[in-house]
Amino acid sequence: MSVLNGVRNLMNKNKYTASVANFITKAVSSLPKSGKIGAIAALIAAPVIAYAGAKQLYQMGQIDQKYTDRAGMQTIV
Repeated sequence: MSVLNGVRNLMNKNKYTASVANFITKAVSSLPKSGKIGAIAALIAAPVIAYAGAKQLYQMGQIDQKYTDRAGMQTIV
């Protein structure tokens, strides 16, 4: 819970994220202890999973571009 309070205090410095921080704090505070742990774990895991997915998508795009370039060169030759 102290980690959540630290994040909330950091978000409260910006007026745009302050309302979001207060909403999240109220929502998590109403959960039982196991729910809080799960919610905090999900908040930590979400950006990590999104980053891994974006990295994989970028690598797939590079592979596609490699074969597209190779096919373009074969039609020229």
